[in-house]
Amino acid sequence: MRLYLLLIMQLLFVDIFAQQIPEFKELNGVWVSSDKTNPVAEQWVYSPGYIAGKGFIIRDGKKIVHEHLAIIKLGNSYYYCAHPKENSMPVMFRLKKFEKHYWQFENPEHDYPQMISYRISHVEGKVKLTAEISKLDGTQRNSFIMFKKEEEN
Repeated sequence: MRLYLLLIMQLLFVDIFAQQIPEFKELNGVWVSSDKTNPVAEQWVYSPGYIAGKGFIIRDGKKIVHEHLAIIKLGNSYYYCAHPKENSMPVMFRLKKFEKHYWQFENPEHDYPQMISYRISHVEGKVKLTAEISKLDGTQRNSFIMFKKEEEN
C-alpha cells in the first residue's frame, strides 16, 4: 500500500512540477545539523520545475530516512508536502508567508506541527538553514539548525 501511494505521489509531482519553482531553488543541496545529541539532515534536489527532498535522522554515522518531502504548486498556491514514514498519507502545509530566504507553511487541521518554516542565512562564511516547527500559536516550537554541506568533487 505504501509503495502504491508513493508511486501515485511521484506521478502527481512529475505532472504538477511542470512549472518552475524558482523561489525554492536555494534549498537545493544537503543540509546537516551540528547537534551531536540529535543529529538531523535534509537533502533537497532541485531541477527546473521540480524540488523534492528527504529528511534524515543520523544514527551511528548513517543517514536513516524518516520522511519524504516536496514543495509543489497546486492552482495558485504552493504546498509543503511531508510524508513521514509512520504516516500512510502525506501531510500538506500551505505557503502562508514568504520573503527572500524565508518560507512559512501552515496546516491548522494537523495536530502537530501546524506550522513549518525555513530561513536561510549566512554565518561566518557558511550557509545556514533554520527549520522550525510549532503549533500555530507558537507553542511547542522546535528549531533545527543545519549548515549546507560543501559539494564534494
